[in-house]
Amino acid sequence: MWQERDEVDAMLVASAREHYRREGRGRACRAHVDREGADASLEAAVKQGWFSLLAPETAGGAGLGLLQAALLARVMGEHVARDPFISIGVMPTLALNCAGGALSTTMLRLIGTGKAELALAWQEEGRALDLYPHLTTLQQGPRRLALNGRKTLVAGHRLQGHVLVSARREAGVMLACLPVDRNGIQAHHRSMSDGSCVADFDFVDVQVDDNEIIARDEIALHCLRDAVVGATVVLCAYLEGLAAGAVSLTTAYLKERRQFDQPLAEFQALRHRIADVAIGVELAGASWRRALGDLPASQAGASLPWTLRVAKARASEVALLAGREGVQFHGAFGYTEESDIGLYLDAALRASSWLGNAAEHRSVLARMDMPALAIHG
Repeated sequence: MWQERDEVDAMLVASAREHYRREGRGRACRAHVDREGADASLEAAVKQGWFSLLAPETAGGAGLGLLQAALLARVMGEHVARDPFISIGVMPTLALNCAGGALSTTMLRLIGTGKAELALAWQEEGRALDLYPHLTTLQQGPRRLALNGRKTLVAGHRLQGHVLVSARREAGVMLACLPVDRNGIQAHHRSMSDGSCVADFDFVDVQVDDNEIIARDEIALHCLRDAVVGATVVLCAYLEGLAAGAVSLTTAYLKERRQFDQPLAEFQALRHRIADVAIGVELAGASWRRALGDLPASQAGASLPWTLRVAKARASEVALLAGREGVQFHGAFGYTEESDIGLYLDAALRASSWLGNAAEHRSVLARMDMPALAIHG
């Protein structure tokens, strides 16, 4: 099992585990059933300083890296927490870090203190994980720029603050930071299987000032790539944590539950199945750490690195497997609302499909040039 060797990493993981130990397993997850509980859970995470983890010190942040964000997300997964750390913490922060400028610094400070929610609106209908904004345009109007288009599956908390929108202008790309209550912006909210919130945004002749554009052309694409690639790494770690938490909970239950005058954990068939899941957890962790190590050498291009696609596929599959096996091993009790194991399966269903499910990433990998994979492997 992986052990944090760096003192800062070990302290971060220990403090996060202590925070969720006080919260109680499953409590942070159930808090998201009602909005007040979700707000309180998010406020507690902000007070821990987690939403300023990736921001530079000049913007009031800790100036730490993706590894630390991933380690924190893994702990969140272990305790099946649903705080929108990745969607409104990691993704926008990485994009703003890349863009730079006064507006980016201001937004980073607001995000870190919980005074603003900023979600990244980049996906379009039928475009899957394509970073280029084909369907959303930014054109010169009579007085100001006008934004038109639609963004889908924008993940966040309440999604009532700001959105970071990617749009096409002539041959280039723009990235604009806009308040969601501006005229012409309409959000269609819906809840997902795990209680999290996503929205589709329609933009109809939305007026955009030049000073609201934080990045243009190649820099804008680089910002989008940093945000999506970084969030995928952190999401892989969260999925690994979900799987590890489900294995831990299931193993404890098998040791307690007795049948035929002996614990269920004594049955070899069950031991082999839980061991298979545990091996998958370790492989998932090794995969996202490998992908993270490869990032400095794979920043060029508009697609995800192949090692990251492998990591996301593995992490998604093992989180789903751990949740399903856990529910089955718990028997009828696993389906009850009082049982925490069902929370892990709900969270795995949502997180495994976000930013590409296992089938999608494996489909892309199957079309890749094998000699190219060998060079990087």
